[in-house]
Amino acid sequence: MSAFYSFLNKAKDTAVALKNKSGSLIEGTKLNLAVAREEDLIEKDYIEIGKKTYANFNSGQIDNPEYSKIFEEIDSDEAKLRLLKRQIADIKRV
Repeated sequence: MSAFYSFLNKAKDTAVALKNKSGSLIEGTKLNLAVAREEDLIEKDYIEIGKKTYANFNSGQIDNPEYSKIFEEIDSDEAKLRLLKRQIADIKRV
């Protein structure tokens, strides 16, 4: 019977170890998700700052040569976007 009890104790120890390990994995996953959420919030704030800065530049409130090239690229990209949308609308009318 001692072999049987030895087997049961090993099985119990293994089950406890697996439980502890899975708990650590779950906690790690929760923390990783929390980090990702916070990074996403920061990224949204950066985007909002950029949109406001761009709007202020277009209204003449900002005159910063460092940003001018980037804003010109945005203007060009927006023009391309309008053209592509017009092409899509034309295709849909056909």
